[in-house]
Amino acid sequence: DDAAISYTTDDGGRWRVLASPGERLPGTFDQDVYVELMRRYQEAGEPADGILSFTLHAFLRSMGRHVDGRTYEQLRGALTRLERTTLQSDHSYFDAAVSAAADVSFTLLSSVMVERRRLLERDQLALFPSIVTAEPGEARVIISPIVRQNVTARYVVALNVSRYFSLPSPVARRLYRLIE
Repeated sequence: DDAAISYTTDDGGRWRVLASPGERLPGTFDQDVYVELMRRYQEAGEPADGILSFTLHAFLRSMGRHVDGRTYEQLRGALTRLERTTLQSDHSYFDAAVSAAADVSFTLLSSVMVERRRLLERDQLALFPSIVTAEPGEARVIISPIVRQNVTARYVVALNVSRYFSLPSPVARRLYRLIE
């Protein structure tokens, strides 16, 4: 089944990752987006409401990605998958709220909203050559409460983001996440 993966832990717990109906599971680009979101969350001082706002252009640039229509669409798709893909834990995810491995079901993002700039604003951007005129809009995402709780309790592993994004391939980034 391409819409779900499952993993059983040594102590009998189980993880399931379930894609939203009609969608695929998150891939390597989606993982890169999640790493960048968490970097921004930490840099913002871990806001209690979990809200992050950014332009798609600046977000892709901070990931070291080429910025064009294709990558804008990839980013929109990744944000949507991170909001709609469900993670299920049967006694395998340590939940900071209960201080134990728990049976929980959650998504990484509890809300995603991408607003396109109004046509009038986009037309005016052409007057300023230093601003990219293809800017498709601004995003506002909310990191899931259960993820925020575990970050606050420091039940997370930090990655060196500059090293992570400097790695030349998705396979290298995946190996770095596993090793780190």
